[in-house]
Amino acid sequence: MKNQKVQLDNRYKRGFTLVELLVVIIIMTILTGIGVGVFSGASQRLQVQRAASTLLMMAQYARMSAIENQRVYKLYLDNANNEFYLLTTLFDEQNGTAEEILIEDNIVSPVYLEEPITIEDVRILSNDYNSGSSSSNQYIIAFTPDGTSQTSAVQIGDQQSHYTLSVNEVTGKSKLIEGTIDDVKVDTIDIDAENF
Repeated sequence: MKNQKVQLDNRYKRGFTLVELLVVIIIMTILTGIGVGVFSGASQRLQVQRAASTLLMMAQYARMSAIENQRVYKLYLDNANNEFYLLTTLFDEQNGTAEEILIEDNIVSPVYLEEPITIEDVRILSNDYNSGSSSSNQYIIAFTPDGTSQTSAVQIGDQQSHYTLSVNEVTGKSKLIEGTIDDVKVDTIDIDAENF
């Protein structure tokens, strides 16, 4: 009887074999690699979303400031330098001069997009304003004192994740959608739409 008990105890006291340890290490390595890949992809997607949200906030700020200050605010999209920023024109009535100034405060400031995030596509239906494409690499969306703008769409992405800013001509309001610029109709205005 004592011999049987000793044999049972020895059976449960054995350690791990080298093969079992190697299998566990391989499984842990695979799971870690998958986790890092998923985290890296999610992190990159969040960076694209943050850049697009910043562009949306800048467009909304431009519209609000144009109405409040009764002067035109221009959102510049510079593909050559991969950046966007906001400008307005201040008139000096005493000297009779006008000066275009960069808007930089605690709400908005120029944004430089780091690779691989880029301004992938810009479509602007121009109106009377000196806007639209000012050069092959620079686009301007003007927000006017009456709250209007140009119908436009701007796609920001990293070749995998894409967000598109859509600006409505009639209201000057902006909205952000997840997807490409082809998902947005920039040549039509739906006055009955909830989010126009």
